Amino acid sequence: MVSIGIDLGTSNTVVAKVNDKGEVSIHQFEGSDLLPSIIHVESKAGYRTVGKKARNIWADSDADPSATFRRWKMSMATGTVLATQDWGDGPRDITPEQLTTWLVEHIMKEITADLGGETVDSVVVTVPHGWRREHVEKCLATRESARAAQADGQPREAKRDDHTLGTKVADRTVDEPVAAAAYALYASGDAAAFVGKSMLIIDIGGGTTDLSLVRVGAPGEPLTVIDAINNNIGGDYATALLLGKHLETISSQTDIDVPLTPEAVLTELEGTEKRWLREAFAEAETELLHKLSAKFEEIEGRDDFAKKVAGRWGRHQVIMSSTVDGKDDPVVTSMSHSEYLTRMEPFFKSTRELLTRFLSRGEGSEEPPYAILMTGGGSRIGGLRDQVIEPVVRELAGPMKSPEILDRLDTLRFNDSRLSTAVAMGAALVAAGRISIEERLLWDVGLEIIVTKNMARYLGMGDSCNCVVSPLLTRGASLPATVSLKELGFGELDINSDNKFTQKVVVFDDLKSPYVQTWERELSSSGDALKNVEVTLSADTEGMLHLVIVGSTGGGLVDAQEQLHRPRRPHTGGLSFREEPTHPPLKIRTPRQIVEAKAAVDGGSESSAVHIRTSTTTRPES
Repeated sequence: MVSIGIDLGTSNTVVAKVNDKGEVSIHQFEGSDLLPSIIHVESKAGYRTVGKKARNIWADSDADPSATFRRWKMSMATGTVLATQDWGDGPRDITPEQLTTWLVEHIMKEITADLGGETVDSVVVTVPHGWRREHVEKCLATRESARAAQADGQPREAKRDDHTLGTKVADRTVDEPVAAAAYALYASGDAAAFVGKSMLIIDIGGGTTDLSLVRVGAPGEPLTVIDAINNNIGGDYATALLLGKHLETISSQTDIDVPLTPEAVLTELEGTEKRWLREAFAEAETELLHKLSAKFEEIEGRDDFAKKVAGRWGRHQVIMSSTVDGKDDPVVTSMSHSEYLTRMEPFFKSTRELLTRFLSRGEGSEEPPYAILMTGGGSRIGGLRDQVIEPVVRELAGPMKSPEILDRLDTLRFNDSRLSTAVAMGAALVAAGRISIEERLLWDVGLEIIVTKNMARYLGMGDSCNCVVSPLLTRGASLPATVSLKELGFGELDINSDNKFTQKVVVFDDLKSPYVQTWERELSSSGDALKNVEVTLSADTEGMLHLVIVGSTGGGLVDAQEQLHRPRRPHTGGLSFREEPTHPPLKIRTPRQIVEAKAAVDGGSESSAVHIRTSTTTRPES
């Protein structure tokens, strides 16, 4: 059995595997750790090409680049239609969600084919910290798609098909910085040294740079993201900076209009013209960024860094060439190590400013981070340590603490080949059960109920009998969590005789901004009232809400259970969002208040039974 961790990146995706011996490795796609997050879809055919082959189509061919999709990750859950194609059976909308599903299907088909009949036991997908609920739900859909892809036995490069997604949600999502930190603790061999301290995760992808401060709790306590920040500058921006010199050469030798800024380069790459620009960008990434960065790894963090860059080593040239429209001979550009640093300075400056601002905020702690972990494909960019991390750490941490922090930066590099894959490695270890990441509720959960008129008057509710009992499941509780109304002292509950009822589960970030889920279910065909009903509300390790109703109709027990859609992915940390429109305040009553009201009105002419709200879709007014 194999467990899988998937780090869905804007530019590249990384997949890690853990076998039954606990050995973790990176899955190779055509000899590389990285699977380009690129998909080409042939119009009127629906055939898909994924990864390097799709990237080559985008960069090197005259095929319509609008049929090749890149950088869609940050558009997930926006409802954006990226393209509409006719596959011979009518127009088909292509969305970021659909592309993500295709990418995960491709991954699973590749892996299961390589396993030779061995099955995938568990899949964990990582998501950016702070993503809204709807983004995460799309990732959950991709996991179910992965299950379907593993079972369908279709060819690796699949023709368009309509998968029926499975209903079993056996896996989970994990925050990217939490997964990276988990891998660091696992690989360090000395997790105890990190307890009570914070770890700075610097995740540089193709499109963004994400900084997260992760607090390491004691054994049994969760890893907690206590602060996070990001910008929209990543490895693609760095490549565009280096391409600038090549574009200057092209401009001097031809009459071609070239984009003058890195921002303009990235914008024009998404257009339908200038194949030569796409080709040049790909060449600049391979020949300039990757090759020069690999050379810098030899001397980063050493005292002779500045001396070497200023000397003969710094004058060493790296060549790139590309063809352009209307010119027979390739355009050739050379770049030295020292010029590389000059060209990259806007990227270094932006990253320094982001890191300085982040560490100066002092969120969660006035102490500097205990350790720093660099991850993401952009973490291999040459010069990052010497031009960004080291000067900022030395300035902010001071001469006493900075040497130790920088030493641990080197320690957490582990194997340099895995430097950019910590997120996927951590996810795979979580999937295999080698690392346990406990998550906690960040919201309160209650049920909308009806109380009797006597109880309403006792509670100061006037003539309104509608209220919400909250909290039943409380924020800060460890997952999984379960509560039974009978255990809370509610006594006998009745459900009205209508065989259809609408149950409202109320989720609170705070008591002024609830999020209400309705659940309609046919409990009995007879329409008899349910007596002595037991209601259980639970949240599993995914934060999915489960509602179980058990009661008697007089003719037997009725057992109804349902998994509600998740109100929001629970995550470690204390971020507060407004995911739903603000609603009028609901009449909130605690379980204890309800029980006290029942006791106070006992013996009156009116029954004190508490009813679950039934047969209504109307929100109670305040």
